[in-house]
Amino acid sequence: MNIFEIIGFIATTLTTACSLPQLVKIIKTKDSKSVSFLMYFMMTIGYALWIVYGVYSSSLQIILGNAIGSLILGTIMTIKLMNMIKGVDEKEFPFIKKKHPLDFSHIENTKKEEVKEVLLENEEPTVQIAHKEEEISSLVERLKNL
Repeated sequence: MNIFEIIGFIATTLTTACSLPQLVKIIKTKDSKSVSFLMYFMMTIGYALWIVYGVYSSSLQIILGNAIGSLILGTIMTIKLMNMIKGVDEKEFPFIKKKHPLDFSHIENTKKEEVKEVLLENEEPTVQIAHKEEEISSLVERLKNL
């Protein structure tokens, strides 16, 4: 084994192991909100392409290192995706419907009038003030269109 093979082995070990602390933290805290699904997805594709290259060049070191790295990243992505589906994590993709910040459908009917009054009191002078008899849903629609 020459010096360059040793350097390659160290590089493969470090790049494969670099995602382990993130995986351990996610498993311990059960929190993956700060993890970017897209970043890990792109890294997994990169690892897969390295595996293809390793097969082409008959390099067991490249194949094995990137296969282990893919498993680690795949686990992180799976946890993140499950948390996004459960609603625990923020949804990162436009095809997953996000809840609009002005959606008050979760507020009970008794509290809607209070919310409406607060919104009316805090409106800017340039915004047309809603009439008191308007429903909260029409007020929300007007605010969405601003």
